[in-house]
Formats: sequence, structure tokens, C-alpha cells
Amino acid sequence: MTWTDEIIRARSAEPEEIDLLRTDELPEQQFVYMRDRISYDQENMPLEVSTSIDRGDVFQAYQYRIVEDEHRIGTGSKGQQP
Repeated sequence: MTWTDEIIRARSAEPEEIDLLRTDELPEQQFVYMRDRISYDQENMPLEVSTSIDRGDVFQAYQYRIVEDEHRIGTGSKGQQP
């Protein structure tokens, strides 16, 4: 993996998510964090596509490290892919 685009957003939980994540006992906190991620290789081909849904009352922080190596193509900027 050479680089990754990831979007994290909060939204109201859908009824099926309330059941699956067992948040029905938390009426004032029925929201989730959605993480959509696409990771790319050195030729800018997708390697991984994932969507994660986390309980809003459990999700505290998200931390990760991006390391650039000598194989990365370009430097990119907002709105551009490397």
C-alpha cells in the first residue's frame, strides 16, 4: 500500500444498525461514525476498499500513521491523487 483516502463522518444510526450494534438502550446516543477507505498501490490501483461503522458512544479516537516511501508517485495535493 502506498497511499490511502479515508473519510470519517458521524450520522444518525439506521434501525438495522441500532439492532446490530445494540444501541437501543442509549436513546440519546444513537449515532454512528462511518469510515470509508480506499488504499492504493504504487501504480495507483485500489488494493483495499472498506466501510466501517462504529458505535458513537464507544468510538473515542482514531489514529493511524501514513509513511511515504521512495516508490510513491508524485506528492499530490487536495483534490489531486498522487
